Amino acid sequence: MNTSEQPPGASTLALRRYEIVGTPAETAFDDIARRAADVFGAAFASISFFDGAAMGPDVAADKPVSRREWFKSAAGLPAQTLSQAQSFFAPFATGALFSPEYPIDARSTLRITVIADALADKRVCDHPWVAALPHVCFYAGVLILSRERAPVGVLAVWDTAARENKPREMEALVNLADLITARLEARAEARRERRGVGGEPGATHAKTEEHVANLTREFVQMEQLLEDEIAVRQAAEIRLRHEKEFSDAAIASLPGAFFMFDKNGRMVRWNKSFQNDTAYDDDEIGSRRMVDFIAPHDRAVIADAIRRVIERNDEITLEADLLSKHGRESPYIFHGRALDIGAERYCIGVGRDITERRRTEREITDAKERLDLALAGSSLALWD
Repeated sequence: MNTSEQPPGASTLALRRYEIVGTPAETAFDDIARRAADVFGAAFASISFFDGAAMGPDVAADKPVSRREWFKSAAGLPAQTLSQAQSFFAPFATGALFSPEYPIDARSTLRITVIADALADKRVCDHPWVAALPHVCFYAGVLILSRERAPVGVLAVWDTAARENKPREMEALVNLADLITARLEARAEARRERRGVGGEPGATHAKTEEHVANLTREFVQMEQLLEDEIAVRQAAEIRLRHEKEFSDAAIASLPGAFFMFDKNGRMVRWNKSFQNDTAYDDDEIGSRRMVDFIAPHDRAVIADAIRRVIERNDEITLEADLLSKHGRESPYIFHGRALDIGAERYCIGVGRDITERRRTEREITDAKERLDLALAGSSLALWD
């Protein structure tokens, strides 16, 4: 049998049944794309289908069949179709993903493709959508599966800034992709009913009504779960933002230079006073270790103190000279202790400039020495 005589694959048959490719925009699909963008807080989201079949060897042919990716919903994206070579999903997909071997498990990691930073990935860094408008930098796509679990399309989110995806976000995207499947099945059944396809009209109508009713119930339940998940996520984000604002305000109000570093000495938090005293900007501080801000002659003492805090949970107070970006050394008194967050140990502390105290101590010492000299040269009898 040659390629032209081979029967269509499962993906092709599913798309023929759905009659979705090339159709106008529909509110139901646009709403799901908008929900996906909301879950990620992303600039764009899309629902696309593989034109005629999955991108790849959908049938047992000698040569793979090249397919296009056609967008049913893609507000804000510059084109309605992409070739297989231009697709963001296909270059990252495992070869077996588009083989005739199906079904694909609904929770399989094969369904997911994530590009955390498109500018840093050589497979897409030269893509027109990366190099020019809309300047895509992040992509997360989940396969849309037919009821036979064959791949028919992709639900994707796109953003203009690099980011790391979160498990709950990806879980929500998978749920939304399954919701699209329910929409497609309900849409296909409705079309069949309108045409009166198959068997005795009354029996077909009753069966269709029952199936559509079941799909509707599943859809309502899934939508409610997604609404609840989005609400929980948004509430958690608001709570975390408020907690961060509170902690930032508390740290900023501390009298002195606040610092926090990990077990390797890398800086993770600091306040404005620390930044002003060292004269470094935030990026420079974040790329350095605590000992880098200490004058060379005191670094061994500080390194030993850090070891005692991290390894022995000691609480330490000591004096050392702080070194600014411009080479200025200032006497400081530091107080630090361990802080355990989860399985990680950190050191938090504050430093205070003691230049005035040192000056006062020197003045007192000088005055005492002058008094001692004066008394030693006096002929008066003195006692205390």
